[in-house]
Amino acid sequence: GKSRDGNKANTARQILDEMEEKGLTDTISYNIFLNACAFTGGSDENKSKALQLALKTYKEIPSPDELTFVALLKACNNLGQSGDNKQSQQVFKSIFTDACEKGLLSKKVINELMQIPLPQREEGLGNSLAVNDLKAEWRRNVQKPKR
Repeated sequence: GKSRDGNKANTARQILDEMEEKGLTDTISYNIFLNACAFTGGSDENKSKALQLALKTYKEIPSPDELTFVALLKACNNLGQSGDNKQSQQVFKSIFTDACEKGLLSKKVINELMQIPLPQREEGLGNSLAVNDLKAEWRRNVQKPKR
């Protein structure tokens, strides 16, 4: 399984910083970082710091893709952002809105959004995830699977 090291997010951020200094970052490296954050273990404090690092770093990504949103939502779900409070709802709504605006609301993103506890999902997103309500423009930049 995946390591649940409590310092994983900090270590990953140090590596990402080194890559940024050398001009070696791309969307994939940011996605790997977000995924490392998503699987940070340890104390609630470690998880909270990892989540804040993930949310902060997300804002720096020049060209997010659908997997960026999957990894970011996984971090939110895994690191305790699924609590029933207004801040959590705002975070999920912001991520959902950003994915829609960028045309990256893929099935994978929707599957991760469906992991949000139902009361919070309904409060923050309404019934926006009903398949019949999904607008084509929300999916316009989703890459077709390579065969």
